[in-house]
Amino acid sequence: MEGILPGNPGPADFFTQGYEALRAPYTPMKWMERMFVEIIAGKPPSLVDLPTGTGKTELVIIWLLALAWYGRDEAEHTPVPRRLVWVVNRRVLVQQVFRIADDLRAKLVSNESAELKAVRDDLRKVSGEANEFFRVVELRRQIVQDRDWAIRPALPQLIIGTVDQIGSRRRFMVFAMNGNRFADLPTRA
Repeated sequence: MEGILPGNPGPADFFTQGYEALRAPYTPMKWMERMFVEIIAGKPPSLVDLPTGTGKTELVIIWLLALAWYGRDEAEHTPVPRRLVWVVNRRVLVQQVFRIADDLRAKLVSNESAELKAVRDDLRKVSGEANEFFRVVELRRQIVQDRDWAIRPALPQLIIGTVDQIGSRRRFMVFAMNGNRFADLPTRA
């Protein structure tokens, strides 16, 4: 197994080296390493609620590195979800996260450093594709312009949108009319 570090790096070294290669000159904060360990242990958070300026956007990198960790040895490592759905309450935040993630994707594609080559190769193992191993999808308006993201379940994808783009407008409208309680709502397909 070819690794970022010589030999067989443990999860903490794998994360730190991969993060520093992707985000140089920055180093990861302690919470980021803890989040990485939780994700690779099969306990990804369902919600991340952090104050402004604490690095929530870095979750994209944490998730990608967790996927690469899984791709390194799928037989031994716990599976990591192949899709990260990023829901924010402002369109400007969708665009900001998209730009950051798309720059990250471009860096993974073009950078030939040994560290990033190892991450890229591990992501290719997860996706099963040589060319497109990570995709960034920005949902826009109410029209789906490109359905390719919806029909390629093996491809790791970051899907970014606002609450009304990700959820059903009708469901959220009924939710609001029902005193903000989902428990009392009938489920319909």
